[in-house]
Amino acid sequence: MENDNLFLDYTLRYLGIDLEYYDALGGHHILAHEDKLKFLSIFGMKNPRVDLFKFEEKRWLSPLEPIYVLRKHKSELRIYFREAEDFDYSKAIIKIDGTPIKIEWPGKSEEYKEIDDVLYHKHYFNIPDIEIGYHDLELTINDKKHKSRLVMAPKTSYFPEFLREGKTLGTACHLYSVYSENSQGIGDFGDLKTVFEKTKKAGGEVVLTQPFHFTSILKNDNTSPYYPLSRLFLNPLYIDLTQLNIKPVKHSNLGNYVDYNKVIEYKISKLRSYFKKHKEDENFLTHIKNNKMLEQFACYCTLYEKFGKISWKDWDKEYRKPNSKAIKEFSAANADEILFHKFLQY
Repeated sequence: MENDNLFLDYTLRYLGIDLEYYDALGGHHILAHEDKLKFLSIFGMKNPRVDLFKFEEKRWLSPLEPIYVLRKHKSELRIYFREAEDFDYSKAIIKIDGTPIKIEWPGKSEEYKEIDDVLYHKHYFNIPDIEIGYHDLELTINDKKHKSRLVMAPKTSYFPEFLREGKTLGTACHLYSVYSENSQGIGDFGDLKTVFEKTKKAGGEVVLTQPFHFTSILKNDNTSPYYPLSRLFLNPLYIDLTQLNIKPVKHSNLGNYVDYNKVIEYKISKLRSYFKKHKEDENFLTHIKNNKMLEQFACYCTLYEKFGKISWKDWDKEYRKPNSKAIKEFSAANADEILFHKFLQY
């Protein structure tokens, strides 16, 4: 029994699962046995002693990893491929974003494993320095293509030059709680500007706040900035209505706490009215022209409203692919609502 538990822990660590953690308040937690089994089930495992070896063999039998994450500006960028001992390197082609790259075959062999009397080697190679972001990786062996995802990450997160010189003064705040008489029951970008100005006046150089990712504009839905529907677009609830010449209501009308249902009802209705008057604005139409990502996002938001706040994985099958016939028909039938969501990002 003890050996089984030890092997269970070994399996979880192999899969990259931590067996203990600290919560936001500093409390220490150890993963319960039943939770360990739940994690195993996610990987399709029931018997670790048997399934782990099958899992490992499957990785060796695939020439590429499912995904590679590399960091920029390192002395060497390594990428691993696995193939049988009789691998014909002369027929292998590697492409990044469709462009062939030159590497020195066969690379350096680090590990090997024998499966069904065939010896497999793991190699690594230096690859050219590429742009930060997501890339498509393709390996062709004997006319058979294998695909993966390559993520090139920066060496570090953004670090302003002035902070490298030493300590500085700043302000930390949650924007939704920093509201003024002009804001509508929730802090907005106008209030954030005020925080910037007051911080600078006090000699500060930094303002730390929460993410502004898009959550939802539907009532009784998720409002957490740490669990957004999209990290590429902004939350329209933070729009400063006074910048649109919309007269604010008194703050007391919306209560002393952030009542998201009231905020959504008031702000979105005002923004809809503003949209109806300005949706033919030339600058707006120029901004959204040929913006495929914004088009798909706006369509997604409209579908999210249609299906009632559920995951896209639970939508009707014909709506799950952005280029499907059903999506094109839906977009045509709901063009004005889709345009409204584009306008909120403008």
